[in-house]
Amino acid sequence: MAAVSVYCLAYNHEKTIRRALEGMVCQKTDFDFEVIVHDDASADGTAAIIRAYAAKYPEIIRPVFQTENQWSKGISIVETQIRPRIRGRYIAICEGDDYWTDPHKLQKQYDYVEAHPACTLCFTNAVIRNDGTGTRRIFVPYARRDAQQFDPGKEDYSLYDFHRLTFIPTASFFFRTECYDALMRADIPHCPVDDLRLRLFVTSLGYAHFINQRTCVYREDSAGSIMKRWREQDASKAERDARMNYRMLSALDQYTGYVYHR
Repeated sequence: MAAVSVYCLAYNHEKTIRRALEGMVCQKTDFDFEVIVHDDASADGTAAIIRAYAAKYPEIIRPVFQTENQWSKGISIVETQIRPRIRGRYIAICEGDDYWTDPHKLQKQYDYVEAHPACTLCFTNAVIRNDGTGTRRIFVPYARRDAQQFDPGKEDYSLYDFHRLTFIPTASFFFRTECYDALMRADIPHCPVDDLRLRLFVTSLGYAHFINQRTCVYREDSAGSIMKRWREQDASKAERDARMNYRMLSALDQYTGYVYHR
């Protein structure tokens, strides 16, 4: 039985999926882990690459292939396709256009969370790579306004501190499976970027721990990325997304008893 389940969402990631999978199968751990790779009916060679890796690493990679795109139907892939297949006590994420650079990433996060039962989310530093401009920068602090509340020596974050950080690289997420299940039971609506809902809710159940080491690369402006879609959306869609975020945050505010309302 795997101790950690990694899930990877892929769609038309032919140019990047190989590097993403390499970063996962190269992890050095003293526990078993699995990688659930979901291909959402890619129109390029993504599925073929996943099949090749699944054949080479059958003890690690568990592929899921769709014949019709689920995301375009509004279906939550993680809820319907990923969670029923997860066997680990912990969950880590690496989407098909990101990749891990530290072969000990999972072990470092696992060791910390195992030793600290109150920790519900562990995240790390990262390199942000912009595929459009070719620039690279370190994640922390991500935005100028983040620098006002970011303390490079700070390792533990309550929801009070954590929600003020503009961005956390999804490829660094490591959290308890039971916390994801609690989110599914809670009446917290989805939002346009659902990793925001995930990280805030999971942190509300305990605290988030930051490992200030660069363990992964998060791509901005890659083909099909959410950031690229943000920049291309019109004002009406931007307003709709803002309202969805507001509803999600309002529900989380209520769920946490308004402790963090201010």
